[in-house]
Amino acid sequence: MNRLRKALDKVEEVLTWVPLALAALIGSLQIILRFAFNIHLLWGEEAVIYLVIFSTYIGSALLVRDNGHIAMQVIGPFLKGRGKWVMDLIGTAIATSFFILAAYLSLLLVSDPSVANTVTRVLKIPLWAIDASVLLGFSLMAVRSAQNFVALIVTRSPLRKATETEEAMALAERDPEGENPNGR
Repeated sequence: MNRLRKALDKVEEVLTWVPLALAALIGSLQIILRFAFNIHLLWGEEAVIYLVIFSTYIGSALLVRDNGHIAMQVIGPFLKGRGKWVMDLIGTAIATSFFILAAYLSLLLVSDPSVANTVTRVLKIPLWAIDASVLLGFSLMAVRSAQNFVALIVTRSPLRKATETEEAMALAERDPEGENPNGR
């Protein structure tokens, strides 16, 4: 299970940073060509937009993994230990449900017959391939949020940072009885 998690981490990181680096490279190339040689790449702008969209949705899954999304803490700061854990559990359950719903709706979008034969204006990429990045992103967010939910159940303590999540899961594997020496 830990090997699968690490493999998924690597895939997500590559799928986030490679398209973003390509977008930066293409954008820089466009600027240089336009100002130095008065050449405009018609496909450049569209490629940058779609690469950033892809990178954004996959990168959002990384934030879910690391518990790094923006959260509005109204009640949590006033709670201690178990109360914070319950709030995290409720919030993670709601987030997981939302991500599953969004993944399902994205699947409907990708499988819609009207996008089957539609292509982008310049690159002529099928529109379903662009929409698939939304499906992949929300699916990965659902998986990562479910992993966080399981980690909350297993550790019975609130998780705040990625390092805490990894430490808690490692502790749970070493100590299946739940005797936490850190007093959480």
